[in-house]
This record gives sequence, C-alpha cells and structure tokens, in this order.
Amino acid sequence: MWVGNAGTYPPLVYAPHRVSVAHARWLGLSPAAMIYAGRIVSVLVWVALSVLAIQVAPARRWTLALLSLTPMAVAGAASISGDPMTNAAAVLFGACIARSAVREGEFAPRE
Repeated sequence: MWVGNAGTYPPLVYAPHRVSVAHARWLGLSPAAMIYAGRIVSVLVWVALSVLAIQVAPARRWTLALLSLTPMAVAGAASISGDPMTNAAAVLFGACIARSAVREGEFAPRE
C-alpha cells in the first residue's frame, strides 16, 4: 500500500519510542502497555530536550517555558509520533542559534 508521507521523518526521531517498545515487548507486556511505554518515554525525552533548550536560551526563558507547556505541545509530546522530537529539537536549535548570535568571543571547546 502506498503511503504518501511515510518518509518525512528520519528514523532518529523514533529512537526513544523504539527502545521503550522493545523493552516492553521483552517484558511480555500487552500491546496497549507497549503504546503507553512509548508515550511515557516520548514525554520524558521531550521534557529533557525542552529543559535543555530553556537552559541554553540567552533570554526569554519563561516565554520558552510557557510555549512548551501549552496544551497542544504537551498533548503532542505524549504521542508516538515524530513530531515531539522534531519540535523539541527545533526549539533547541533555535535557542543554540540565539545564544551564538548574542555571544561575544570564541566558543569554548565543549561548546
């Protein structure tokens, strides 16, 4: 069966879901429990990336926090989809770009 948008996301955005479902399968959990495991891990990874973006941002951290906590963002984060990881990575990338734009001097080796 042909699916028009099957290749829109790279496999990396599904890595957290794959790991959690694989562990749930290894434990012998039901399909519903596998879905919930994927959703829980999706939220946890999304929260970690969002917190990192907020910490990296040079300004407007509360704005990023409030935007990250909108109902649509949280509901999307709890889905087994490529969207939460892509959205959180985009916010993190934007925060890194903003930080590099306002930074003076050269970057440290760890950056």
